[in-house]
Amino acid sequence: MSYNNSIFGFRYENVKEFIKIMNAVKILDICTVHGNGEGLSICGLTSDHVIYCDVNLKKNMFQNLIFNSKEKDVTFGLKINTFCTYLSKLISMKFIDVCLTNTDEIHLSTEYISYIIKLLDIQENPLGELTFNSSSPSCAIEFVVDIKIFREAINSLLGEEIQFAFKQDKEKTLNLTSHDVTGSSSIILTDKTASGLQFCKFQENCFKYNFQKIETIFKYIFSNSVNVLFRYDGILKCRHYLLPDGYIDFVLAPQIEIKNE
Repeated sequence: MSYNNSIFGFRYENVKEFIKIMNAVKILDICTVHGNGEGLSICGLTSDHVIYCDVNLKKNMFQNLIFNSKEKDVTFGLKINTFCTYLSKLISMKFIDVCLTNTDEIHLSTEYISYIIKLLDIQENPLGELTFNSSSPSCAIEFVVDIKIFREAINSLLGEEIQFAFKQDKEKTLNLTSHDVTGSSSIILTDKTASGLQFCKFQENCFKYNFQKIETIFKYIFSNSVNVLFRYDGILKCRHYLLPDGYIDFVLAPQIEIKNE
């Protein structure tokens, strides 16, 4: 089926990259998809409501983008694991066409293979778009770091909980500490010891997160560097830029400490 005859459709020629992008959204299971003449966005919460993911692909990420609707945009629900299962079978193809012909199904096709995937009725995400950046009043800390170095630092730690402690004495430092019932581990990062580490906004503070959730987020980042931001309330956002004009945001809530009375 040609995407030119669809309500919303596009062609993506870098198939392996598109699969990587979609695999990053698999942590959601079910997601909300928005499409219009400006591009495509995919967002949603994990089932435990701890991680929010937002993928945004602008028009020039696609070889062709079609939008034939009188509405502002089209919105539908998608079981992303099902979509990625079909998508993985097309990894050797030269391009992928995605077409929305009605509100019930989406067509996924290449030169000679096609799939029809059922859509889900879904309500608008109650969180809306979780956007904040370095200039936002709510943003306390922002840094940019080489993803390979930072992932190695995270993977060198062991534990159930990870703490990000930002301190400044003679220089700005990020102290990563994790612990569980068996012990603890820590690593100190500065702009001299960590390649590409640059603090864009800094204040002394400390935030704690579930270690497995942090590992999950950084597992799906495949760019050379990542922007990491922290709100005053501990909400963490990792932004992974996609060339030429897109990004993937992972937003993580901090660990809640339960005090025994």
